[in-house]
Amino acid sequence: EQNRIWVFREGPQNLSLDDLPKLRDVIKENYPEGARINKTAIVVESESQSSMAEAFTKIAEDLPQQFKVFSNLADAEAWVKK
Repeated sequence: EQNRIWVFREGPQNLSLDDLPKLRDVIKENYPEGARINKTAIVVESESQSSMAEAFTKIAEDLPQQFKVFSNLADAEAWVKK
């Protein structure tokens, strides 16, 4: 069993809303067989990142792990350890 934290930093945004289904498909295709990743926290720094991350959590509902968006790393770390 494994949990993950993705941290988005400020900078150029190379991902659009149109890319989110493709990202979900890549994750689904490459999900390791037999792996158990229950939670993935997404830590964002801006409102635009938050909107994109929230949209992804809705698109990714059929993936085998739960995604949740956070604005600070400490809260994300606490959530993945629960």
